[in-house]
Amino acid sequence: MLGVSRHLKFIYDKPALILAVGRTEYLIIGDLHVGAERKLVDKGIRLYTATQKMARSIVELGDEFSIDNLILLGDVKEPVLYPDVFEKKLLDAFFKELDKYFKVNVVIGNHDAHLNEFVDESCASELLLGSVALLHGNKWPSEEAMKKELIITAHNHVAVTLLDKNRAFYKEKAWLIASINEKKVKEFYKQIRAKRLIVMPAYNDLILGMPVNKLSGKENINPLFRNKVFDYEKAEIFTIRGEPLGTVEHLKAKFV
Repeated sequence: MLGVSRHLKFIYDKPALILAVGRTEYLIIGDLHVGAERKLVDKGIRLYTATQKMARSIVELGDEFSIDNLILLGDVKEPVLYPDVFEKKLLDAFFKELDKYFKVNVVIGNHDAHLNEFVDESCASELLLGSVALLHGNKWPSEEAMKKELIITAHNHVAVTLLDKNRAFYKEKAWLIASINEKKVKEFYKQIRAKRLIVMPAYNDLILGMPVNKLSGKENINPLFRNKVFDYEKAEIFTIRGEPLGTVEHLKAKFV
């Protein structure tokens, strides 16, 4: 993942990165889906502290790297519309913990309808910081976002299917880095500086994701891939430990 941007640092073995803009550093994570444990709790599985543990892990990252600015890159909550009483308590406790240590900015995702009605954090559809545009990934970037050199999204829950030493298949979270399709992008945008798109894995431990080598560009939930503005098949895949795995196209051919 070296060479993507000198302003970025991928945190080893974590679905998180650090963006430096001038003297300010931001910890960036996405797809927290607070309340995702609800379905498991309803089945009798004891996961009552899952959200609390997730909040503490974020605080520990901020402490480890001395960062007090946090960007949540969408799908903060699991329910698409209003949270119920159980989910609302989880969200309240989650933000109460984060607010002790961070200035929090939220980029609204497709699960975050009405979120700004019951949290005090700054909420926006996208953030433009230095040469980087940050958005959830479910919608088209603005014209101004496409004038930035790098776009970072979440939304896809990037994962990959691999083989272990016993030739058994397993899945794990992954990073995806795609390049712009210079020809195709001109059909949608007049002025473009964007060259790369980074798609983050989901931060929530309960969410693994859809393996990239099982998903076609046409099925992709990110419109930039679905409309071939960024080249999905030639996108590079890395484990969250930074190990290069090849392109989506290569992985599909290898693990059919």
